[in-house]
Amino acid sequence: NGLSNYTYYYWRVDVSDGTVTTKGTEQARVRTYCPGTGSTCPGATVCTAQNIYCPGGSRGTTCGTCGGDGTYVTGTPCGACNGQGGLVETCDSQFELLDSRTDDVWKCNTCGSYPCTVNWWHCPKCNKQYSFERCNNGHYRFSGTTEHNRVYKECYTCDGTGLVSRTTHQCETCGGSGYAGNSYTCTHSLYDAHYYCSHGYVSSHTIPCKHNLTSTSSHTCCSHGYTSKHD
Repeated sequence: NGLSNYTYYYWRVDVSDGTVTTKGTEQARVRTYCPGTGSTCPGATVCTAQNIYCPGGSRGTTCGTCGGDGTYVTGTPCGACNGQGGLVETCDSQFELLDSRTDDVWKCNTCGSYPCTVNWWHCPKCNKQYSFERCNNGHYRFSGTTEHNRVYKECYTCDGTGLVSRTTHQCETCGGSGYAGNSYTCTHSLYDAHYYCSHGYVSSHTIPCKHNLTSTSSHTCCSHGYTSKHD
């Protein structure tokens, strides 16, 4: 009792019989403990000062084929099938359209509906003529000689309609990202321009107190930098 906290003391043992006192040898110094109190630390703080501008990275060139969003634009003619909804499968030469007419006699062998639009085609390479039929439900029927009865197949890229679908296909030109060419991010791993704070963060964050605690509540501490009892 009567000793101060966190203070060095020397000690010895003296012996007395009431008449004579013999002094002991002085021992090495010892220090009393500190309870870790006496001061108040306000706790961690939250930084919201994002006031340094960063231009961000680059996404490359906006892809016109997909309107910049990574998917084909609805209503765009399909380049893979030349906007016709079919892909040339045999005869590597280009075909010439001779005639187009509507004929009630023709009937779609897929859905059974009619009338169908019948296009009469002719192959300048082998000089064969055949018909390519599309009904009003968008199905196809092929006729003609053996060499040309599969001249067209359904175009997957545009779902066989001749127009590219926005909801089901990603644009290969830009890898489905909406941007063609080289792309890179800034040091914050972002493409778009933004602000960051002096600590290097782009959003609010917690700064630990001097005791390395992340709680924003105040707590007791001592002048030695401890929050609990110590020697």
